[in-house]
Amino acid sequence: MQQIGQVGNQEQTDEALVKAFQAGNTEVFPALVARYLTLIRRKACSFREIFSLEREDLYQEGLLGLFDAANTYAADGRASFETYAGRCISNRIVSAVRRSASRKNSFLNHAVPIEAVADLGAGQATDPQALLENRDELDGILQKAHVSLSPFERRALSLYLGGWRRAEIERALGIPARAFDNAMARVRKKLRRK
Repeated sequence: MQQIGQVGNQEQTDEALVKAFQAGNTEVFPALVARYLTLIRRKACSFREIFSLEREDLYQEGLLGLFDAANTYAADGRASFETYAGRCISNRIVSAVRRSASRKNSFLNHAVPIEAVADLGAGQATDPQALLENRDELDGILQKAHVSLSPFERRALSLYLGGWRRAEIERALGIPARAFDNAMARVRKKLRRK
């Protein structure tokens, strides 16, 4: 990424662009964005849509991470700007994911999409009594899951039911394979028990 793109008529390194940006030349930031947009997208896509975060929200967080990197980078030779920016982008995205998974956002994270609830009764009887029983059953399952499962178990179950592969879940939650297996076993046991 060091010498991709041009600013003015001359090619510049990332470090030169950052130095110009820190000196007040805000016109060079779009060149940095162009160079790092692929990296931002790749890092954001690795998290996909975790809970209530959309891919675009993660892109935005990545851009803010790049902006922070451009503002705070010190060319002291310890790390290249590319390395520093990659770390800042990753940290910003991970922080957004953690904020999304926090306790205060748990209602949004565990909400059931309206479309999913509407699809539950599709193709079944339109008898009001049957519809009421189906809704009661769904409410019971959702309540049981919310009350009996730990936040970690709810996240693991949510990702699993969202169609994520095992390796993706382990990577997103930062856990080894054994921890995922144990969490899913606890989920099955708790949901069967009550």
